[in-house]
Amino acid sequence: MAATPRSYRWAGWRGPVVFGSACALLAAAFAFGIITQNSVRPASSKREYPLFGVSVSSHNWLARTTRQFGHLPVIGTYYAGLPAANAWRTGPEAVSNSTVVVTFAVSPARILSGADNGALTRFFDEAPARRTIYYSYDPEPEAAIREQRFTLSSYKAAWAVVVKLAREAHHSSLKPTLILSGSDLAKDSGVNWKDYLPGGHIVSTLAWDAYPAGTLAGHDPQLTPPASFMGPAVTASRQAGFQFGFAAFGLATATGRPNWLREVANYLMSQGALFGILSDSPSMPKMKLTDAASIATWRAVVSRSGTGDLLPILALVPPTARAVCGRPILNSPFTYDAKAGSYESGTAGLPTYGTPRSDFPQDKQGDIIGTTTKVIDYHSYQLNPDTVYYLLPGTHVGSFQAETGDAFVGGRADGRTTVLSGDYSQNEGWSIDSNESEGDAANVTIEYLTVEKYTPYQNAAAINQDSNTGWTIRYNTVTLNVPGAGIIAGTDNVIEDNCLTLNGQYGFQSMRVDAWGADSLTRGPYDVTVEDNEISYNDTCDYEGLLDNPEVGWKNYDPVPSADRNSNCGSVSPDGDEGGFKLWQTDGVTIKDNYIHNNWGPGGWVDTGNANTTFTGNTITENEGEAIIEEISYNFSITRNYIADNDWIDGLGNSRFPQPAVYISNSGSDTALGAVSACPETSCTHQGAYPEQSIISDNALIDNGGGIFLWENSSRYCSDGWDGECTLVDGGPRSPFTLSSCAKNMPTATVSTTTYVGNTTGTPAEDWWDGCQWETANVSITHNTIDFNPAHIIVNGKRVCNHTDWPDCGANGIFSQYGSPNGEPPWVIATQLTFHQDDVWADNTYDGPSQFFAWDQGNQFTVTWRDWTGSPASRDECGSAQEHRSGECIGPFGQDAGSAYNRRTG
Repeated sequence: MAATPRSYRWAGWRGPVVFGSACALLAAAFAFGIITQNSVRPASSKREYPLFGVSVSSHNWLARTTRQFGHLPVIGTYYAGLPAANAWRTGPEAVSNSTVVVTFAVSPARILSGADNGALTRFFDEAPARRTIYYSYDPEPEAAIREQRFTLSSYKAAWAVVVKLAREAHHSSLKPTLILSGSDLAKDSGVNWKDYLPGGHIVSTLAWDAYPAGTLAGHDPQLTPPASFMGPAVTASRQAGFQFGFAAFGLATATGRPNWLREVANYLMSQGALFGILSDSPSMPKMKLTDAASIATWRAVVSRSGTGDLLPILALVPPTARAVCGRPILNSPFTYDAKAGSYESGTAGLPTYGTPRSDFPQDKQGDIIGTTTKVIDYHSYQLNPDTVYYLLPGTHVGSFQAETGDAFVGGRADGRTTVLSGDYSQNEGWSIDSNESEGDAANVTIEYLTVEKYTPYQNAAAINQDSNTGWTIRYNTVTLNVPGAGIIAGTDNVIEDNCLTLNGQYGFQSMRVDAWGADSLTRGPYDVTVEDNEISYNDTCDYEGLLDNPEVGWKNYDPVPSADRNSNCGSVSPDGDEGGFKLWQTDGVTIKDNYIHNNWGPGGWVDTGNANTTFTGNTITENEGEAIIEEISYNFSITRNYIADNDWIDGLGNSRFPQPAVYISNSGSDTALGAVSACPETSCTHQGAYPEQSIISDNALIDNGGGIFLWENSSRYCSDGWDGECTLVDGGPRSPFTLSSCAKNMPTATVSTTTYVGNTTGTPAEDWWDGCQWETANVSITHNTIDFNPAHIIVNGKRVCNHTDWPDCGANGIFSQYGSPNGEPPWVIATQLTFHQDDVWADNTYDGPSQFFAWDQGNQFTVTWRDWTGSPASRDECGSAQEHRSGECIGPFGQDAGSAYNRRTG
């Protein structure tokens, strides 16, 4: 295994469907001059922001919704037959003077007969020429076609007739819009949505009706994040090259709905949707907005139509965290429980393979592996590439050396699932990996297994120990593996819908172990997606170490409860490398919609030389340490996360130093030296990139030991003797800033105390000051809610967030320690960080008595809200001789413009 970077501690901080064949119908389409082959109109490259509105069914309904939400920039109307003859004179379409999404449903037979040509021609001719009108013929036809009320081919031919009539009106504002159900995109739907797409540029826009889990069923509606129930439609639309909108959505419960509405609006704005129409139909009364909070929220959404002005996430009710452990999502759909041996695709109860719509299209053969309590290790020469290995329900003791393209799949029968166990044998360090001497075993799939009781060593893992590329690991329970981690994620890996719990060190980590899969910028894994997992109760071997706090009676206190300690850990050396997960030298990683909770150590830790990391939509709660750490890394986005009750234990164990929920340590986006680039690898193009500004936005932080902190260690730089790594600025590995050049030139590096930009010095001449140091720069902290009630922070039955037990509880801020990397004045880094590196708080909401710290670690002053937000006068940047001598400064610090501070006390 490659050498693993050491964790870093400083000054008390842990651093780190099918075409019909009716020729007459196809001939009709050709007769109207429309080619009926499937082709796609390219989407506009212009950035769109959505219009928001509601569905209306009558003039009176429109009046009521206008009173509730103000003028509606877009409305949705529906006709069960032809559009009303008076639609553009006295109907709601006319009265609202809005953009309209109008739908009508007439049988294809009538359309193709020409019986309705006159009515439709009149409807299109009378449409107002200066208003955008998205018209849709027979939306959501899937059920009618499935029930054989009409055929797919007749539906598509009728679309051709409708569009021809509309085009004869010569109104460029008429937009033919295909509306489909978002449920088509579910993995098990059996539907190919493109089958419904009329060919030959017939439609210009896609729209979707999409609802969160439980709403349409009328049972247990869930606060499903928009990226989960809308995201597949967004992706499908983009891949097909269409602009898109959402013609109907809603939530059938008022509980948590205001915040959910904000999330939906923010999501649609961020994704460039054309419109978002809230369902407000009498036929589904539970979706109607009747509670004052939801009405006020949607009114605020409507007012932001056509802009990218995101709404702050203000609701403090925890979201419905998507638990995975022990849930039906882990249940295998495969039920075969008979003899072992090879099998043919299509055998009942087994995974299919080898055809485009099979479970494993790329694989060529199948093999059934029998259970055993005797250790059987399958070596690479015993396995074949591109093979589905089905592990019978029951226990399998041993390991597999995967070949390229293999799949390892578990089953379920008579209440038994497939368990792959190491049985805590010291010879069973991993469960499924490759033979590293043969090179990268790429594109392996692992699903529906319980992988447990392996003994990976420290910083190793039970799955994919050699960081093979292209692996997909999903629907597994990975647990009780000690003393190392559950999974290592290599390049192009996907980890989704897994339960990662009670592992010795981490649930997973991402790092490059062998020669393959190296990003040209960071030299580690790239394009890693971690989505919809539950990551909990990891670090049972306590790599955090024992804690002390004499005020609460802690001396050598083990934060891991005795019931969760694993006697198979052996003797470990606590070094701070622990928690839910950790990233090393990665590029283009997305951590999305995961439930990360109750880990000992941080929830997620991005440590050393990472770039372009995205955290979004996660629920991160009750972790011993910080929710998120970014340490000596670059280009990150932390948005729309629910972060609650973190850093209580570690905060109390380090009570006289601020402990945040979101800790940014020597990290940010570089602009002074040319920016750290987006991930340069081809497979990374879908990953987020933040070269000019790192973002912390639209998060809800509730009752954490601290809020958000930006820290820069004034003695941390390339060649400092601690990390063995260098900065990524100015070209990364091609940069002039290397271990040897920084060691040579940092002693004489200088910085201007007027501009606080590094001077050009040394041989060769470079800005060694800014190039060799990991700087916390260009971080934007906006539209977050920090709700903090000290009375809610209770550890071992005692309220501990007080001046005696924990003096620095509830802190936010920005500072460095008093010192410099060389002989420069000791206050320079603190001033450069605080005032000159474009780190900006704005438009946040603080509820409760949050504290603020700034400038110097030794600053004895807790900064008042007035001084935190006040604008520094010219040359008043903690710049007096007394402040420089003492390291003490009250500000002002010029932060949090437009923010609110509501100092309630509990």
